[in-house]
Amino acid sequence: MVRDVDDLVALAGSDAPRVLRIGGRLNLGGRTVRVGSNKTLLGTDTGAVLENGTLMLRHATNVILRNLIIRNAPEDGISLYGARRVWVDHCTIMDCGDGLVDLTHGTDEVTISWCRFGYQNLRNRHRLASLLASSDRDTACRGRLHVTYHHNWWDEGCLERMPSVRFGRVHVFNNYYRAPGNNYCIRSRLFAEVRVEFNWFERVRNPWELFLTTGEPGKLFAAGNVEVNTTWAASDPKVRLVPGTDPVFVPPYPWRPDPPDRLPQWVTQHAGAGRGPFAH
Repeated sequence: MVRDVDDLVALAGSDAPRVLRIGGRLNLGGRTVRVGSNKTLLGTDTGAVLENGTLMLRHATNVILRNLIIRNAPEDGISLYGARRVWVDHCTIMDCGDGLVDLTHGTDEVTISWCRFGYQNLRNRHRLASLLASSDRDTACRGRLHVTYHHNWWDEGCLERMPSVRFGRVHVFNNYYRAPGNNYCIRSRLFAEVRVEFNWFERVRNPWELFLTTGEPGKLFAAGNVEVNTTWAASDPKVRLVPGTDPVFVPPYPWRPDPPDRLPQWVTQHAGAGRGPFAH
């Protein structure tokens, strides 16, 4: 059982296989905590609270982060930098200074499921949820960033990047979006292919879009989505509003979507730390 920050830093940083059960509230004091390979960080009961710090998975492999509440990080809440084979499940990530969970520098094979993302501090203008590839120059991500987002709750306060994808092959299905006042939800950028399927979009602007900069324009396929009180507008000359008919990758795994009309109830009841039958 991890009960204080020193324990967490000492036990999480090595690459030795460990399951670390975390209880209570830990103030990371602005620190970036390295999470090494072969680790499971599991919050107990209603979820462990990690505040005022970042979990950094730098070139780590085989990592599970589950049932954690991460908030008020000065930078990213979770930073995946060249990480591989990572599962982020049933976490609540809120009010971070940079991204809530960002995937960069050749990160690959990631699933983000049943998480809740949001911002309660609306004075933070950098309310950008999940970025894939740090810039157009992050070419280590070419051929990588195979990522699945499913059954996540993109909640109020999120402005953009739910997610924003460069280079990757990203499957976004069965997510619940309700973030009034946002700029856009899902963005496909250079060299990216994004599948947007069977999601519920409510009171949001631009459920999906393309953003044109350098290199080969991104592609996007959309099907089976539900829109309730959505709006569409291209306020930036680099934005293209598209129907989502591009040919993109086929998911390499078997999957069967839930009916989108069940998502408002299911996702809000079960996404996030300490929620639902899958949290422990």
